Parts: sequence; structure tokens; C-alpha cells
Amino acid sequence: MGKQLSESYVIALFQNILEPLAFVHQSNVIHRDIKPANLIRRKQDGKVVLIDFGAVKEIAATQVTSSGQSKLTVGIGTHGYMPSEQSRGVPRLSSDVYAVGIIGIEALTGLMAHEIQEDAQTGELIWRNGAKVSPTLGDIIDKMVRYDFRQRYKSAAEVLEALQTVNSIPTPPTNSPTIPPTLVPTAVSSTYELVLEWVEAGQSKRVTFAENQRTRNPGTFRLGRDPATCDLVLSDTSVSRLQAEIFFDAQQQRFFLRSLNQNNPPVVNGGKLPIGEVFLTQGSTVRLGNVDLTVASVTQRQHLGGTVPTPPPLPPVEVPSQPLPPTEPSANNEELQFAPPPVPTKFRQEVPDPALVEAEAISVNNRKLTSKEGCILWLCVLLVLFISLIALSTK
Repeated sequence: MGKQLSESYVIALFQNILEPLAFVHQSNVIHRDIKPANLIRRKQDGKVVLIDFGAVKEIAATQVTSSGQSKLTVGIGTHGYMPSEQSRGVPRLSSDVYAVGIIGIEALTGLMAHEIQEDAQTGELIWRNGAKVSPTLGDIIDKMVRYDFRQRYKSAAEVLEALQTVNSIPTPPTNSPTIPPTLVPTAVSSTYELVLEWVEAGQSKRVTFAENQRTRNPGTFRLGRDPATCDLVLSDTSVSRLQAEIFFDAQQQRFFLRSLNQNNPPVVNGGKLPIGEVFLTQGSTVRLGNVDLTVASVTQRQHLGGTVPTPPPLPPVEVPSQPLPPTEPSANNEELQFAPPPVPTKFRQEVPDPALVEAEAISVNNRKLTSKEGCILWLCVLLVLFISLIALSTK
């Protein structure tokens, strides 16, 4: 268990986080990733402030409706600080309030988010035992982290208003003990992961695909029946050798599924996908042949120290000794790579050697030159004979 901080320090910490967050909530924008890694201490006054609002815009700035519900369906956040509705892909303004409450519990108890106990019957958090906290602040935090979002404070502004009821609200500490390093790491990085679940041969199976995972075809996670080309190999003969692939779009921060077989296309959320691609969210269903797969989660995992651990290589796949039973030929031209057939003899056209052509031309010219010389010689002979005849006739 880490160091427990005082109630006055936690109240000041709440103020530092909630004041800028209330301004953001006024524009109906959800931060969605409030956690200790996004808290830093300013050098000039030692004040702890919330950062990484740029990540909200980068992840497409979640807009909410007048009822406080998000229009985005991708579950983004960090486990432990993400309430149930956010993990389902439907975050609200009160989802940010929940995350701030978890940070307060960590500071008061010295526990990490995953160490906080939960009531198995109600889903509420059990944290007050051993925490030095007044009933007023304890009740405020309890309301911030309610399991049911309808019972929480609706926005950061409501929490700030509730904090006014605490007997004394101190000014933000300047030289107070620093937050333990476990709460405020100096650098973090993240990676997105998608988890698929399905049942095969009566057994439940599960596989995780990370955005930077090493695969047989770099950048994509291929699904099918051929162990030589696929990362997820399904044994059902209704599945094509190479049927679909999953990839991560870094710009859109989403996982997509792309069809690789028009003759046996994947079925996504009940609709066939013969060509093209579609993005996947938590709860999306993918049917390959007779095998139904479900996207169990789409999460963003945080890694301390500014480095992302390299995902482990895929487990070796035993290639069956028997040849795979045939399936319908795929429409994907990339799978059909044959050498072109030989050209029939009657259609072949031989290209003459340039050197031979030049030699033949020289020979022809020589033959032409020899014929001209012969003609001149005969003319000379005839001329001599003609002159001789004239000379004889004059005598």
C-alpha cells in the first residue's frame, strides 16, 4: 500500500482537477482519460494540474447530446478509472467525475485503482476502512464513484459546488508532500488492444490483437483456416483459407475489419461484407463461415516510462499433416499467383539477332557491287569489238 495523503491535500487536488474540467464540460466535451498519469506538478507554484486535453481532440472530441450521453460508440479509457458505461462505449460527463473520485480514493487510502474492493451485490466501491476522511468528504466521493451514472454528480461543476459544503477548503498546497511516484509517473505511452471471443469445438476461446503486434502480415491480423497465412486459425471447414483481416487506423484510433473473400464474405453485425472494410467496436459480431466471433473489448492500455512493451510473438501453430479440404476459390487475386502459360509455337515471333542482320546487309551490298562491275566489263568488251569491226571495214 502506498502513502496516504491528508484530506486537505485531497480537497485541493480535487479543485485543481475539477476547475479546468468544469470549463471543458460546459462545451459538452468528455475528457475520457482522467488518471494520475495525466496529472503534473507545475514548477512555478507546485500546483497539481490536469493535462492531456489534446488527446480528447485527437481521439475525435467526444460530443454529447443534451441528455449527457455520448454519440461515440468506441470504448476508450483506462481500466480502473473507467466506469461501466464508458467500458460499454457510452461515456457521459459523469464518467469523468467517476475517474476523479477514483484518484481521490487512491490518495486517501494509498491503494491503486485495481486494489479497491467492490461490493459483489451492488457494485459499489468499499474504500473508507482505514481512510482518514470526514463524513462530508467521504459522502461526496461516494457519490462521485457510484456504479449507476444516474446517481453520480452530472458534471465537474456540481462536484465543485458540493465541495463548498466541506468545513474548510484550503488553498492549493505549494510545498506539500509530493504525490507518490506510483500516482504521477513522469512519462507514459499507450497502445490500443482488441479482444475477440468465440466458441470452437465446445470450448470458449479468446485472443488479443494489439496495434503494434508482430503478425505474419505486418500491420494486419488475418483470420481464416490456413495456418501458413493466418494469425487466427479456425478449424471449421466452413471458414475460408483466408477470409478477413483486422487492422488499426492510427489516425482514426479505431480497429477495422476488411473482407478478403467475396465468395465467402464475413458477416459483420448481421450484414455481409463482400468487399471493403468496417470499423469494430465493443460488442461487434463477426461471422466467418459457421463460426461466430464477438469483440469483447477495445481498450487503450497505458505503459509507464514512455515505452510500450513489445507484444509477445504469436504462439506456434501446428500445420496439419493432411491437406486442407478444398473451399470455394477466393476472388482475391493476390491469392492466385501462377506463372503465365507458354505461348503456342504458331503464335511465336522470333526476333532476329541485330548482329546477324547487319552482316547480311553488308553481304548483300557486296553482291550488288560485284554485279555492277561485271556489267561495265562487258560493255568495254563490246565497245572494243565494235571499234575493231569498223577498222576492218575501212580497209
